[in-house]
Amino acid sequence: MPPRSSPPTQLLVRPRRLIRVAVDVCIVAGLAFWILDLLLVRGSWGVIEPLRHLFDLEHETGLPRWFFVSQMLMISLTSWLIYAVGRSRRSKIVVWFVLAVFFSLLTVTLGARLLSRLTDVDLAVAHLLAMAGGTVLWFLLLRHAAGLGSDYRVTVDDERHAGPDPATEDPSGLVRIRLSSGRIIRRVVVTAVLLELGLVLLDYHVTLRGLEAPGFLRSLFNMAREDSLPNWIGATQTTLAAGTLWLVLFVVRARTSRRWLRWGWLALAVFFTYMAVDDGASLHENFGLLLEQLAGRFDESGGRLLRLFPSYPWHLLFVPLFAAAGLFAAVFLVRQSSRAKARVLVLASLALLGLAVGLDFLEGLDRQHPWNPHSRLVAAFDLEESSERLFRKSPHFIVRHVAKTFEEFLEMLANTLLWSVFLGHLLEVGSDLRIRVGDPRH
Repeated sequence: MPPRSSPPTQLLVRPRRLIRVAVDVCIVAGLAFWILDLLLVRGSWGVIEPLRHLFDLEHETGLPRWFFVSQMLMISLTSWLIYAVGRSRRSKIVVWFVLAVFFSLLTVTLGARLLSRLTDVDLAVAHLLAMAGGTVLWFLLLRHAAGLGSDYRVTVDDERHAGPDPATEDPSGLVRIRLSSGRIIRRVVVTAVLLELGLVLLDYHVTLRGLEAPGFLRSLFNMAREDSLPNWIGATQTTLAAGTLWLVLFVVRARTSRRWLRWGWLALAVFFTYMAVDDGASLHENFGLLLEQLAGRFDESGGRLLRLFPSYPWHLLFVPLFAAAGLFAAVFLVRQSSRAKARVLVLASLALLGLAVGLDFLEGLDRQHPWNPHSRLVAAFDLEESSERLFRKSPHFIVRHVAKTFEEFLEMLANTLLWSVFLGHLLEVGSDLRIRVGDPRH
């Protein structure tokens, strides 16, 4: 951390530019999704099925659905930001607290697809109207947040026993905020890990043991499904980690002029943003199906590699890219981490992600394949009677589901560890930060 005697890092936030970019992105994305849905989904073009799913406004795991739920997440975070700023300025904040809680609950409801599970609605029209309404609502919230503009001096205390001091405002209008990095990171990690363990327990008791539970509840907590609550929580966690990386990039740009450092954080921010989209819209699975169907249209030599590959087709395309990105992240983050604990967390989290990819590879093997560990376990142990008695399902289904649940848990745990590293670096580079909110006048 920079010494306290040095001047604070100056970070200028231009609300007009921020609002303009946010609104433009929402409008362009909404129009693009509408046009692509008309052309690729409802048109007469011979489009391969995975592309239809990706841009279908009615599909539960398509890009439009992910964008809309992410938009609601940004609205919730903006509401919490207004609440935090109002609290620091001793303003009336009860209404904003209620609104922040309401938007957060609405985001969870939409992310878990509760409305579509319980009601029969026209999802295409609903998504378009919701994106339009969300754009207007986010614009109003950002305008209100910009109206609270002031100067903020953020200092971070590294002592774990020290809690955050109440924000104080001096007569000049400068709001001083003191935070404890240890307490923030510890709360984030403990909360995330407890949530992940809770999802595993819910998956076991509701999905596997919930013999008389309604079907929508079993699908809601099924960690093996792409449209479940655990999947959305994992995608949201990746989105928050990506947002943390963008904040690190903005602070690093204000602190240093070294281009390689800026480009390094930019590469990580872009990669984790893609991973957030991938988790929310199942991009690699859809591209794997697209690759498989395209190879089927080629001659005998065109699909030979896919036929020889024993697992999911997406591994051929994405695993080398993920491996290269993981290697870059390991080298860059280890070099940027000033503490041995952070370096260990980086390597441990990337190892867990690699293990999760390996489990996914084994999951994609045919049941008769000699490498399939699920079939080996079923053959080695007499699981038929216990599976039928406890779960009323086949032993192969139970073993495969447990392995998938473990894989998803490893991914979420790895993302939690990486997110803690990103938060630690953000609090380190922003340990003494002067944030000025306002558009410079020419």
